[in-house]
Amino acid sequence: MAVSTAIMLIIGYNFAFLMKRNPVAGGVYSYTKEAFGRDHAFLSSWFLCLSYLTIVFLNGTALFIVLRTMFGNTIHTGFHYTVSGNKIYLGEILVSVSALAGVGVLFITAKKILHKIHSMLSIIMLVGILSVAIICIPHAVANNALSIIGMKDTNIAYGIYSIIFLAPWAFVGFDVISFDTFILNLM
Repeated sequence: MAVSTAIMLIIGYNFAFLMKRNPVAGGVYSYTKEAFGRDHAFLSSWFLCLSYLTIVFLNGTALFIVLRTMFGNTIHTGFHYTVSGNKIYLGEILVSVSALAGVGVLFITAKKILHKIHSMLSIIMLVGILSVAIICIPHAVANNALSIIGMKDTNIAYGIYSIIFLAPWAFVGFDVISFDTFILNLM
């Protein structure tokens, strides 16, 4: 986790530096093109596109798993198909697509409202993380759970590599910050 945090801090620092240097509408392509040229900009944008293609669909599919946990079988309506042993229902697909479309419409039409929603959700997330940490860490220490890290019979290097491999997905979030920063400067 420390190595992943270091990777994310490096990405964030670079974005902050580029946003200060060129405080106009930007993003990965324009910042990288200005700093390193077209070839680097193309590679950075290509990586960003791949990240977007994976993360949007993973979040969209995770939504109905959360809904299953919260509401049980209430959205199990319509026909279903099976993927890797998991049944996917039409109701779940419709809820996921509707949520993604609704968020997309918010991004297009209601930027001021969206900034307030982002701020509110960030505060809620911070309070939630702190609350869970305050409640869970004493129990984990008391039950010696912190000394049992990892999975039995799993190579430690594999676990470390798996976490480090996921860290560059933060790249997507930092790209969005550059757009939001520009929009806030316009208001």
